[in-house]
Amino acid sequence: MFLATRTIYTKSNVLVPELAECIAQASDEGITKISKGLFRYAVEVEMLIAILAGVFEVSKNELKDIRREAVNNVRRTRGKINLDDLITRNFDEGIADDE
Repeated sequence: MFLATRTIYTKSNVLVPELAECIAQASDEGITKISKGLFRYAVEVEMLIAILAGVFEVSKNELKDIRREAVNNVRRTRGKINLDDLITRNFDEGIADDE
């Protein structure tokens, strides 16, 4: 153990920069993957918004209420919103499709 500690201490000037470079490279790769995923997600959300805006007429006040509820739901669920859960909640609240 003593020899290992001594070797690491004497070579730390070499190990630390190399380790830092490896960590930075791995971090950059992760950031790139996350950025690409978020971009794809944003495109899909934009498409859904465009479709919904073309189909439904929603007032500014209704939109404000919907946004407030969405923010609260995302905070409460830490972003794990599930379509099945939303459908169940709407059914429980009496907001169900007549079919």
